[in-house]
Amino acid sequence: SLAVLFSLAISSPALASSMTSSAALTSSMTSSAALDSSMTSSAALTSSMTSSAALDSSMTSSAALGSSMTSSVALTFSMTSSAALDSTMTSSAALDSSMTSSAALTSSMTSSAALGSSMTSSVALTSSMT
Repeated sequence: SLAVLFSLAISSPALASSMTSSAALTSSMTSSAALDSSMTSSAALTSSMTSSAALDSSMTSSAALGSSMTSSVALTFSMTSSAALDSTMTSSAALDSSMTSSAALTSSMTSSAALGSSMTSSVALTSSMT
């Protein structure tokens, strides 16, 4: 019985040391798990930052597309205005041509009236001579 107690007394510090080592191992494993969790969180943060950068790039592209569409609308409006101006100039040229034709007609009528007057004078002269 004494030998058993003596054996227990010797074994007890070793058991305590083993338990301490086990506790240290458990603590180390807990720290390792916390480190893994931290690394996972870091990876998730990196992924989130990458997604944010991609979103910024997408928004920039969208803004550029909007600007391009605005420019296209402005160009279309400008081309429409140019076409309207061409049409107006064409109408103005036609009006000028019409006025020129009208002036020529007036001149022709004046000449015709002068010819009529001349013929009347000729008839009067002939009558007078007769």
